[in-house]
Amino acid sequence: MFRLSGAHFAVGIWVLAEIVRIAVLNSEVLGAGGGLPLEALQAFTRAQRNAGVYWAALAVGAIALLSARVLLRSRLGLALTSVRDSEAAARASGVAVQRAKLALWVITAALTGLAGAVAYMSTLQVTPDASFGLGWTAMAIFISVLGGIGRIEGPVLGTVVFFALREIASDFGAWYFVALGLLAVVTMLVAPGGGWSLVQRRWPNLDPFAIRRWMD
Repeated sequence: MFRLSGAHFAVGIWVLAEIVRIAVLNSEVLGAGGGLPLEALQAFTRAQRNAGVYWAALAVGAIALLSARVLLRSRLGLALTSVRDSEAAARASGVAVQRAKLALWVITAALTGLAGAVAYMSTLQVTPDASFGLGWTAMAIFISVLGGIGRIEGPVLGTVVFFALREIASDFGAWYFVALGLLAVVTMLVAPGGGWSLVQRRWPNLDPFAIRRWMD
């Protein structure tokens, strides 16, 4: 995967996820197509599980934001920023590109695993089709495009807007998805940097997470 970049990397990861899904589907130890039930949570009432999911999701969200801020403020974050801007220049400057990519891969996998664990606390069943469904990818892409890529604030803003729209317009059926698609297209045309870029145009020095690096 690390030999790929850009759109090729995105497609490669997508294919890798599909390979894992098929492998799980054919694994009897993991429940095959039926998946595995979360038996440890069946002793709790629905209200108790809802409360647990809420607080667990809040904790995972806070951990993810804190981890992202610490990462971006660290030497690893600086290395990843240089790789993002120019991998060739980063290598020439002595950055261990492969090591930086692997570290990011492990960190994001851990956070994604935590989020997935919380999501299935409410369903009490973990199945391959749900775990590796395209809905997760589509949601993540839409939120990132809507809020803005390259800043912590972007996905936060995108998440707020996405779930607000879902609560308001989900009763409109298929038109809801049409509206989401149109909104994503308009955002990419009007504000390629996402919604947060519009905020920065109005307040250029706004930096809630204090992750900017300033030249002395």
